[in-house]
Formats: sequence, structure tokens, C-alpha cells
Amino acid sequence: MRRILLSLMTSVLAIAGLVIPTAGPAMAADWRLLEHVCKVVGSDSLGNQGVHCIDIYDLPFGEGWKAENSIYCQKADRTLLNCRGIKETPGICTSGKACRYGAKGVCGTWYGHSACGVRKVRNTAPVEEYNHPCGSYRWGITVDTTIVLPDSLKEVGGVGTSLRTSQWSGC
Repeated sequence: MRRILLSLMTSVLAIAGLVIPTAGPAMAADWRLLEHVCKVVGSDSLGNQGVHCIDIYDLPFGEGWKAENSIYCQKADRTLLNCRGIKETPGICTSGKACRYGAKGVCGTWYGHSACGVRKVRNTAPVEEYNHPCGSYRWGITVDTTIVLPDSLKEVGGVGTSLRTSQWSGC
């Protein structure tokens, strides 16, 4: 009887539009993207481009901030290509503190690893918790991006190549 009543209540609430679906294991839909920034790192004479991007997110329920980068190769018309190699490091920075970086990502046969493939290589920096005073700012950063373009095997970027988001405050 209890199951029937629960089922009936759920049906009535669903019809009324009041049922909140339960979240699966990934809560990515709840992250609030604050900013997405991309820049072409370099190109070759064939029109191939290496691109790096950085995103900064405000996590749900006051959990903190998250930065995530994506690195990829494309043609000038934005068709994705197989990069021959990628090296990158995502980070998140807070004013008055040292930046915190995620693991350095490396892919590609050029660097002796498995192929990067036709996809955006994504990595995440450690989550920065909301335990900083008002007036402090956070920003996402991707550093030392190196991309080996397909066909020409031209290496673009390198040590010192970086991209960052604007500064954001939680207050």
C-alpha cells in the first residue's frame, strides 16, 4: 500500500512539474561556468592551428571554485584534427596565495605517449575551497602549453605560453 501511495504521489507531482530529478554521480551540470577563454597558440603554413582554452567554474552548494583547460588542434574552419602531441598544465589562482596546479598532461606519439586523437584534451586543477576572505579573487590559468601540429609537425607554444581567465570574487 505504501508503494502504491508513493507511486501515486510521485505521478501527481510529476504532472504538476514539482518533481526534482535526482542527480547522477557527475554533478557537472550544477557547475556554473563563469568564463570560457580560448586563444590560438600558433599555426603552420597548412592552416592547422593549436588552441588552448581555460574555464573557471563556481561549484554548487558553496563547494568552491574549479578551473579546467582544454587543448586541441583544428583547421582554420574549426574542424578538429589529431594533434601529434600536447603538453599542458591547468591551474587555479587566488590573490595573496600561490597558484595550485593540476597534473601536467602529456599525450601524443611525438612525446612517446598514446595518441591525442581528435578530441579536446581536458585537465582539471585542484578545487579551491570557499575559505578566503571577501576581497580575494580567483582565476583559472593554463600554463606551458605546447602543441605539435599534425602534418607539418610544427611545435607551437612552449614554456611561458599561458592563458588566464578574468579575476572573480565570491563576495
